[in-house]
Amino acid sequence: KEQAAKALKLTSSDMLANKLIDGVIPEPIGGAHADVPEMCRIVKTELIKHIDKLVKTDPEKLVERRIRKFCDMGTVLKAKTERPVRKRSPVEKW
Repeated sequence: KEQAAKALKLTSSDMLANKLIDGVIPEPIGGAHADVPEMCRIVKTELIKHIDKLVKTDPEKLVERRIRKFCDMGTVLKAKTERPVRKRSPVEKW
């Protein structure tokens, strides 16, 4: 699973770099399943932090940012490539 996620660029660091997510919530040592109460505390802290920022932001700006974020998803930058050289066939020479 981990190899597939890396190959498909589905890791949290890839998603963050591609601006598909706003952040990554750290897990407790041993993973979220190993310490559920601690994971809940971490999630609560992160949610409160982000909600505090959101309520202080103009709603119209929030909508504009959200629209821009979703419109930018899937944008692919094309690399500059040279046109392939097409060899003429012997028939075309006639």
